[in-house]
Amino acid sequence: PALWQKDTSPEGFTWLVNNDGAANVLAFARWDDYSNPLDSVTNFSPMPHERYQLPFPTAGTWHEVLNTDDLAFGGTGIMNQAITLEDASHLIAHIAIPPLATVWFKRS
Repeated sequence: PALWQKDTSPEGFTWLVNNDGAANVLAFARWDDYSNPLDSVTNFSPMPHERYQLPFPTAGTWHEVLNTDDLAFGGTGIMNQAITLEDASHLIAHIAIPPLATVWFKRS
């Protein structure tokens, strides 16, 4: 639902990273009608980022729901474990972003 419910509304989209040309990374959050975010992070570089500092839009426990580098898709298998952000004043986590891949996170 986060990919389509607010598709034509500015409230349905938030940039998380839009100015990191040096790392070739873009990240954004999409929102559904119930304020549930879905985060997308893309690494356009052929180099992996092992500990990339990603700002998350809300506290909670975040899980990878899609990783285009998954072994099931023929990737190298660089994956992330669940990320728990309990302090709403500190919403930055270190994640692994595989090379030339997109990773989607959902809060549970």
